[in-house]
Amino acid sequence: MPAQARSRDRRLVDDEEEKLLSTCAESRNAWLRPVVIFAMETAMRAGEMLEKWELR
Repeated sequence: MPAQARSRDRRLVDDEEEKLLSTCAESRNAWLRPVVIFAMETAMRAGEMLEKWELR
């Protein structure tokens, strides 16, 4: 059985979110910024859900 990959728990700190979204806005790809925002919001909700389950 293959070994499980080591998971990462990385959060954006300081002004990283602002820099990321600013850089996305400069992209020629109009979908990049909305997709990144969606991914961040989805990840935050998933993290909140996991924290609730771990407290039980």
